[in-house]
Amino acid sequence: MKNGTLLAVCLVVIVSTCLGAEFAKTPPPIQLEDGDAFVFVGDSITHQCLYTQYVEDYYYTRYPSRRIHFHNAGVSGDVANDVLIRMEEDVTGYRPKYASVLIGMNDGHYTPFAHEILATYKRDMTRLVEQLEAAKIGPILMTPTMFDLRPVLMAGGTLEGKDADQIHYNATLAFFGMWALETANERGLGFVNMHEPLNRITRENRSDDPRFTLIEDSVHPGAGGQLVMALAFLKDVGAEPVVSAIHIDVHDDEWNVIEAKNGEFEKMDEDAIRFRFTANSLPWVVPEEAAAGFELADAGGLMSQETVRVTGLEPGAYDLRIDGKVIGSYSHLQLASGVELQGNELTPQYQQALKVAALNKERNHETIASIRDLWGTRKHFREVIAEHRDTFTEDVQEDEPDKTVKSHPLEGKSLTAVIEELDFLFVFKEDGTLNVSGGFFDEEKEGTYEQNGTDVSISLGVLKMAGSYDGEEFAVVDIWDDPRAFLLKEFGTLEEEEFVVAFRKKLGSLKKRAKTLEDEIYRINQPVAHTYEITKQASIALVDTQSAQAAEDVKYSHEQDIVYGYKHGMGLVMDVFTPEKRNGA
Repeated sequence: MKNGTLLAVCLVVIVSTCLGAEFAKTPPPIQLEDGDAFVFVGDSITHQCLYTQYVEDYYYTRYPSRRIHFHNAGVSGDVANDVLIRMEEDVTGYRPKYASVLIGMNDGHYTPFAHEILATYKRDMTRLVEQLEAAKIGPILMTPTMFDLRPVLMAGGTLEGKDADQIHYNATLAFFGMWALETANERGLGFVNMHEPLNRITRENRSDDPRFTLIEDSVHPGAGGQLVMALAFLKDVGAEPVVSAIHIDVHDDEWNVIEAKNGEFEKMDEDAIRFRFTANSLPWVVPEEAAAGFELADAGGLMSQETVRVTGLEPGAYDLRIDGKVIGSYSHLQLASGVELQGNELTPQYQQALKVAALNKERNHETIASIRDLWGTRKHFREVIAEHRDTFTEDVQEDEPDKTVKSHPLEGKSLTAVIEELDFLFVFKEDGTLNVSGGFFDEEKEGTYEQNGTDVSISLGVLKMAGSYDGEEFAVVDIWDDPRAFLLKEFGTLEEEEFVVAFRKKLGSLKKRAKTLEDEIYRINQPVAHTYEITKQASIALVDTQSAQAAEDVKYSHEQDIVYGYKHGMGLVMDVFTPEKRNGA
């Protein structure tokens, strides 16, 4: 009887505990205010400085009045434990409000799924999250990105041997990503799904082109894929999709503003539709290399909505001018539905945003990528000195790089800043120039490649020049057979404490340059007032026809435009037959 009573009590306690359990809430959209900092933690995919750059472009243009400081903390080849080693100086030291964590691509070791590998990933990621929370930083966990096997196969790979280990690696990354989602749900953390949109868009586009890929080396998304990643980030953190929205209504020859969202509206004329609008934001614009991905993902429609809507207009065709320049001609029906301006390159606000994107690209390629390279060198120093601590400073043969390379606009830039654009890498060694053919060479600069029977280390390559030869892009780098020679040349010491001092000096110089470029971005992204004017093109003769050929049966004056409307499916197709068109017919 006592045992039965005890069992009943235990069951009541268990049930009560379950019913009364408290679960973490999904966090609200992130809020970055003036003076806040944000850190992107990651591996080589973050080290590429692309998705991070496009996210920065969004915030620089969406919130020009807020001085938000972004820090890239990606290092090529990193796993979660590597981040823990540099956490204080490279992440928490910036005192960010949030830190996104894109780690996992390397943690799976590019091998078939193994529980012990997952256990290590979970342990180190949990420690990472705990350290962020202890520093009062909001962690945003991100799934690993997609591993695309198809480029391996297109390059001649097989489903045997080493390649066979990677057949299901994309599924392994999905497993890691679901752990990140469960952890975010359990702890009430931010979460971004990078894996799903990359896989979905790839699959959708392979219905037309089976060789389509966003990830040409299977691991590192190119600019288009990184744009997809940036959009996924913005959507999942709850970023504001609206740049501005203007709604004007015309009634009884009078017009009034119904809505002027995210800006200051000033009516300039009672009769003509003419007004001044100062938007608080600029459209989200990215550099040319990411434009295809921007269009592919409909990033403008989803996260950069800039509209002008005019209802109540008389039937006809209208010009929309901004600062006296026609930026588009639209029918009254189009204006009534709303005209999207975010992708219109003729608008002054688009051109202003494009300058911001160009300057931020310069900031990332010239300073941020170099900062990340520097951190990668520090990791390499740590690894080499740990392996050869007793002999590290002995018998170093200084190695002078080739001084005869030709000048090129990219000379002196970091290898990561341009490597994604290269087809071939030319390496100088004492015994001549070796060609390491491209296709899978990326910015990690780690490992050994065999060329004509000779092992070529590229762990410490420094870009000297880049250019093109016979239609192919290439770069020339200096390679040191002894990595200690490189460290001695670049940092002037092999002593660990002295190395750290030299490292921080180089880092400080690069940060100063990055700050200068950030200041310039906030100088050119400030709101500007623009004058809008909507004018009717000409008087209209509205004709219900099936084709423009019916114009011969219509009597009109020379000054009139004729708008032809005819049903097409469920819609109405409109065409404007101007006097110029008639005279030219």
